Amino acid sequence: MFTWKTNLSQKERILQNVCNIINIRKNELPYDRSIGITADYIDKPITEASSEVITDIIDMVESREPRAVLTLEELELLSTHNEFGLEVVLNNV
Repeated sequence: MFTWKTNLSQKERILQNVCNIINIRKNELPYDRSIGITADYIDKPITEASSEVITDIIDMVESREPRAVLTLEELELLSTHNEFGLEVVLNNV
């Protein structure tokens, strides 16, 4: 069962909000279909998709959680299957 954490600090709330924004796909939430990252990049080449993912994440976090200052430090190719990992670093939180 899901339990809502009510004793989070402001920093923890911001981090949780950013995590939620990044992990939600656009059109996934019935009450606001505009929240989340688009999945249009899934079948694109890794070089093209990575720039789209970065742009989507920055735009969505800036519009939905303005308290977070976002820098994308690292984008790396994880395997030969064209999967990539992304490390998101929040500054001034």
